[in-house]
Amino acid sequence: TTTGTRLYFYVTHSPRLQFDPVMEVVGTKGTATWNYKGECEIHTLDGQTLSFNNGRVDPWLEVMRVAARVQRKELAQPYSTLANSRSFVVAINGAYDSARYIRPIPEKYVQTISTGPEERAVIQDIDALLDQACAERKLLSDLGVSWAVATPRIDVQDYKEFNPFCQPRVFE
Repeated sequence: TTTGTRLYFYVTHSPRLQFDPVMEVVGTKGTATWNYKGECEIHTLDGQTLSFNNGRVDPWLEVMRVAARVQRKELAQPYSTLANSRSFVVAINGAYDSARYIRPIPEKYVQTISTGPEERAVIQDIDALLDQACAERKLLSDLGVSWAVATPRIDVQDYKEFNPFCQPRVFE
C-alpha cells in the first residue's frame, strides 16, 4: 500500500487437507484471527486474549438477509459497498496483474488423489509451504520453492481499470 501496510493473501485450490478460510489481521496492538465458523480470537501485545463468536450466524445466509433488509428499506445499504470494498478488489486485481499469466506447476510436484467425482490434484507439500509462508510473511518465491516465480510489484495507486488482456504498470 502507499502507507506501507503489507497485505498477504494465501490460497490454493490444490491442498491435501481442505478447510475453510482463516483470516488473520496483525496490527500495531495485537493480532485478530477469524474463521468461517464465526470464531474470533484477539491477542493483544499486553498479553490479553479475547474470544467470541458470531452466535452461530451462517455468513452465507447473512448475505441474503442483508440484501433482503436493504430491499425492504430496513437497512440503508449493504455492509459491503462499492466504496468500502474497492481496496480489496484492487488488491486482488493487482495480484492478478502482477502474476501476468498462469504458470503451470511441473507435473512431478502434482499428485492426483481419489477417483471419479472426488478426484483432485494435490500440490506436493503445499499445506506446509503455505503455513510457512504465512508464518514468515513471505511469498512462495521468497521461500525458494522451485516452481514459484517472483513477479513484479504493481502500482495500483489511481487504479482505474482491470483488464486481464493488457500489461499492467510495473514499478521500475
